Amino acid sequence: METFVSQPEFFESEVGESIISRTETLATFRELGPPDLCHFVKVTTSKSSARDIGSYHYVSGVDASSSAALAAYINSLTYELDQNPGFFSNKSQYKLKSGAYCCFNAFSRVDVRVVVRIPGSVDAYVVDLRGERHECTPEIWQEVYLSALLRSILYADDANYRLAGYRKLDPIASPEAEHRFLQAAENLFFKGWQLGSDPEIQVATVVFNHLTNGILKYFGESFRYEVAVNLFEKLYAREPEVAALVAKAYIGMNEELKAVQIMHHAIAQSRLPTGATLPLPLGAPGGTGQPLSYALLHVQADFLSGKGKQEWALKLAKQAVNSAPSEFVTWAKLTELYIDLEEWDSALFTLNSCPMFTYNERDLHRMPTPSKSHLPIKGFIAESGLVNEESSRDNEADVALLRLPAPALRGTFAKAYALLTRLVSAIGWDELLKCRSAVFVMEEEYRMQKAGGPGSSAQAGEDGDTTNGGADGDTSVVNGSGSNAANGKAVPAKPDPEQQRREREETRTRYENEMEDNGVEPGSPISSPESSAAGSPPLAGQRFTGGSSLVNTNSQTNSTVVGGDGVSSVNDKLTHLGISSLGANGSAQSIPTIKISTESDHEREKLELESFMKAEAEAAAAREEEAAATAKEEEEAAAAAKAEGEESVAQAKVEIEAPPLEKPALVQVEGRHERVDSSSGSGPGLSGPAAGAPLTSGLADAQASGTQGAEQIQAQLHQDVAVAEGGQSVQRQASGQGSSAGAGGPSVGLAFANKRLCERWLDNLFMVLYEDLRVYTIWRAEVAHYRAQNLAYRKTGTEWEILGELALRLHHSAEARDAFQRCVETKFSAKALLRLLEIYTDAKDVQRSLWTAIRLTAYHHRWYMEGSFPGAVAHNLFKLIRTEGLAKVSYTLVSMSPPQPILKLMQNYFAYAQTFGVPGFNF
Repeated sequence: METFVSQPEFFESEVGESIISRTETLATFRELGPPDLCHFVKVTTSKSSARDIGSYHYVSGVDASSSAALAAYINSLTYELDQNPGFFSNKSQYKLKSGAYCCFNAFSRVDVRVVVRIPGSVDAYVVDLRGERHECTPEIWQEVYLSALLRSILYADDANYRLAGYRKLDPIASPEAEHRFLQAAENLFFKGWQLGSDPEIQVATVVFNHLTNGILKYFGESFRYEVAVNLFEKLYAREPEVAALVAKAYIGMNEELKAVQIMHHAIAQSRLPTGATLPLPLGAPGGTGQPLSYALLHVQADFLSGKGKQEWALKLAKQAVNSAPSEFVTWAKLTELYIDLEEWDSALFTLNSCPMFTYNERDLHRMPTPSKSHLPIKGFIAESGLVNEESSRDNEADVALLRLPAPALRGTFAKAYALLTRLVSAIGWDELLKCRSAVFVMEEEYRMQKAGGPGSSAQAGEDGDTTNGGADGDTSVVNGSGSNAANGKAVPAKPDPEQQRREREETRTRYENEMEDNGVEPGSPISSPESSAAGSPPLAGQRFTGGSSLVNTNSQTNSTVVGGDGVSSVNDKLTHLGISSLGANGSAQSIPTIKISTESDHEREKLELESFMKAEAEAAAAREEEAAATAKEEEEAAAAAKAEGEESVAQAKVEIEAPPLEKPALVQVEGRHERVDSSSGSGPGLSGPAAGAPLTSGLADAQASGTQGAEQIQAQLHQDVAVAEGGQSVQRQASGQGSSAGAGGPSVGLAFANKRLCERWLDNLFMVLYEDLRVYTIWRAEVAHYRAQNLAYRKTGTEWEILGELALRLHHSAEARDAFQRCVETKFSAKALLRLLEIYTDAKDVQRSLWTAIRLTAYHHRWYMEGSFPGAVAHNLFKLIRTEGLAKVSYTLVSMSPPQPILKLMQNYFAYAQTFGVPGFNF
């Protein structure tokens, strides 16, 4: 027969088309590359019908250190051909004519190929991205050997790297092979960044790349960190940044004291002046203050968090964000610590600031459609009855379950969703929605702000004609019959703030010059436009620019508020003082004119001005007393709340040292952009609370020092003095914003300005979370209903599998375990069995763990995954051996009396543990 007895094969329509396809797609491989491709050419022994047949399969774990090792693998497959057909069979015999082994070198981005002609020669060459051939060098062989090992280690149980007809062998089968792997890793360690990194890492570094991930996975899953420590300590002497890997390995060995010493030394070394060494001589200058490696900071943060020192870990996480603000993992770590500290608003703020990266699929090339596939099952697997393939094909499920969007998340989006589910499991859906409303700008708030806040109209001129301020938050009162309207020019909807500022400065300069020419001293009540060009103070939150424009200066409300009585009073005082009011022909940038008066007029004006200033001084003193009394009451209330243990204000604050942790997130309010920085407490001109904190926290911070908070309010009162009753009320609202917020009645503008726009991806994750919670709630309600009615609750195996994954995503482990158990009772599901293996291992249930491992091992060998380690089954078994001992686990397996061939497969795990010295092998 033309097929192998027990190995997978895909037959080509044209001989060699798979190799041609691989050559054409070499330029598309970005990281570790595709699995190794093994191509065969077979020929029939019959002279009458001689023809070549091309076939191939994928493989990993083959020793790729030389052309001889790859040729040996191809030669071993000659014994897989069926050489003994039946005596009466009319099928011709086939023999292996030639074979080609293709292995991608991820360091040099080339494909190494070994062509074996049987019988005959072995030819090895390199194919570059353009398809040109080159000779192999010793450096190329070392790189391709390490690339093949990393693919077999990292993708041993990767769900995104599963292919039909993919044969997986043990990459490291002996201590000698492990030593050769360590030697190659040491030689190429500082080229590891060329391999790329996990999807959550934006820029691969010496510490974060596929090479370090492979080393840590191989030795970490077998709990043999002492071998990794020996390697990393050699590299630490050449590169200080490797200290993070050394400390992580020591912590894995439970050598925490050594880990702390390494971290301390690395931090001290990073702070040394250039060229200095430890220990520093007495009186030596301090460190350079260079940013620390965020990898080292994360190791410290994890260590402190594990010891219950989340507050200390939080400071390190903030420093890590400062060191690498463009990395997702730094923001994710900060979010985790905020969740641990129960600072929900800060956690949402930080999660919203996470930089998200597009997920790149694994390096897999598409092959031409094969003419035939051959996927044989081994006899002892079929006879064992452990793998029921018929039931595993039962994929019937409710459409609502099949269309859940969460399982499709990858990369940074999957990690962010995991953080969001952790948040909702801690506080619940209702509380999460409240935090979301408090942190982010909601659609209804935006609509209200757009309709009412910035578009407030104000009366201007005697005829009362007004125009709205348009889309900009800085609205202006313009007479409808003014110069712009008369000339037929439209008032600009969005004036340039910078241009307005320049024009106001020019107006101020010209106005002060004219005041000096007319004998008015600078600093007098009528010497500046902001003091209302008449000597009469403007309404709170407003200032006069020129003569006819009322520009809002209160950035908390972003609107012009003018009461009818207040405007009349202002206009009357302007008229009495001899300054022109907002006339019909006044333009937005006109300069106020001063009438030429007689001596009697000057005396009258002087008396009126003195009486006005006296009244204003009395009113200001009364307001100061009122503000001081209010501040004292609020200080006492804050002290009482603190005594009762209410620390919500302190938890809600996001205290981040410069440079600011958040990425620049702009809150757009009617065309005006204000940067809400959690480290600054408020935006420009705002006196409200810090971004992300409750509205009462700003007042609590301002009043924490008692007198200092009162003095700040008094200083603001001195600057904003009102003349009319309406102006006084507006002024109180502007200066006492924290007080009104604490009473539960903040203005729409203040609440709006202190919020952040929710990123679109996070909003989508909220919708994904809603779908998960909706389906989960319906499921649990159905279970409760059927249980109350004493009825059997039935689902298909696929539905139980989906529900188990759903409960696991939402951190309901008991419900997930029940769903997975019901799934494996209904159908064979490798995914459900693997989840149950993890659950049973964590519970130290030896017998159930072994029974689950037996079924998974049979399933893996059915699909040609013949390697013992690394893999999820071996990792969980080694976890059991570490706690229970190898003797107990192996004897328990024998007592379960599995089929003899399956028992031999299971004993391969124990043989590896004994050969390589997995913890627990000696008891």
